[in-house]
Amino acid sequence: MNALWRKFVRIVVSVPHCAVMALLWPLSWGGCLLSIWLAYRTAEFIYVHVFRITHEEFRDLLSALLHSIELLLLIPLPGIVGIVAYRNLRLYVNPIAKQRPSIETEFEMAKRLVLGTLVSVAGTRMLIQLLEGKTELNLYISGGLLIVSLTFYTVSALGKGWRGR
Repeated sequence: MNALWRKFVRIVVSVPHCAVMALLWPLSWGGCLLSIWLAYRTAEFIYVHVFRITHEEFRDLLSALLHSIELLLLIPLPGIVGIVAYRNLRLYVNPIAKQRPSIETEFEMAKRLVLGTLVSVAGTRMLIQLLEGKTELNLYISGGLLIVSLTFYTVSALGKGWRGR
């Protein structure tokens, strides 16, 4: 009876783990497929706006190159978010998991990568706005505040976990 009870408890405890694995596996693949789609759209944009040189001014070419850099920075984000979310949720629901510190380290690394990418994209967007002649002060103030706040958050909040290692 005791062995049967343990088997029953193990089945009941493993149901959330199996549900997360079944339901969130499309999240991981969806993120990777979205990254592949973004890579295709970026390659198409680069071909149309950079390689087929129809720009009469250097400023237009530089603007197209900055748009390309911005799109290239955004390609890996959906895949990273999907895979990290899937791995974290799968591990936290698993009752017998023993790898929590390694996953938490990966999670912190992913947060730093995503936030660093967002800071880079915000800076690139501000340069594009400057090149295109849109010199509205509120755009630069909000972009500067975004960059400063994300940088401050990345250094202060996420830096705590790395100091002890």
